[in-house]
Amino acid sequence: RSLLESLLAKEVYSPDKRIYQHYFDLEKGFCLDVKCPIDNIFGCNSFQLGRAESIAMENPGMAETIKSIVENFAPTRIIVTDAFPSKACIERLRREKEEETGIRTLMLDDFLEEKAENRIDRITSAADPRTFLRVKPHIEFEGKILYKIIHVDMDVDYLKYVFYGLKLIEDTYLGGCGSRGYGRIRFNVVRIRVKPAKYYKGEGGIVEIGEFKASGEKTAIDVVLEKLSEILSKTKDAVKS
Repeated sequence: RSLLESLLAKEVYSPDKRIYQHYFDLEKGFCLDVKCPIDNIFGCNSFQLGRAESIAMENPGMAETIKSIVENFAPTRIIVTDAFPSKACIERLRREKEEETGIRTLMLDDFLEEKAENRIDRITSAADPRTFLRVKPHIEFEGKILYKIIHVDMDVDYLKYVFYGLKLIEDTYLGGCGSRGYGRIRFNVVRIRVKPAKYYKGEGGIVEIGEFKASGEKTAIDVVLEKLSEILSKTKDAVKS
């Protein structure tokens, strides 16, 4: 989210002067863009519909903007699940450990390591040794990103920003201490599946869009959005009929 805020040059706010981030707030007038990708993908503050009507009456010039916000307000689109070591990674570690020690049982130390560091005070030259616990290199994880497409999104391609965000993470880092090389990750295979409304009604199946080796390739984004548009078009036609 923070990387996309920078990419889109979004203004950040922090009424308490502690944590600055971009978010929607009708009361304070923060980001009243009804089609803002950040707020629509990652969610925003809730507000009382009755209060929205009062704000519109107090600020007649904002009446149309507030009306549009209320009509298009929707829940958070994205859900990011926990990621766990993949079966292939576990089997590889077991095989390597068995070849080296004759033991197949994996422990926490097979996945994590303590990295020794030292910091030198520039004035006194005093040492400040410490250790960081981090994931070992080449550990592979599997996880899911669930993205809900709501009826107000039918003609808005917010999904492409999820791809942009994944690529930004690859080119920067995940978590803390990234300036020292920590948190470097790569998305190896991204598998995309669509579950239309008919699937949940027992009237259709899952639509497989495909697997992509690079999360941020322009060609992958184009393919996904094109196929998704076809699915959404059929959904809209079904709703109209």
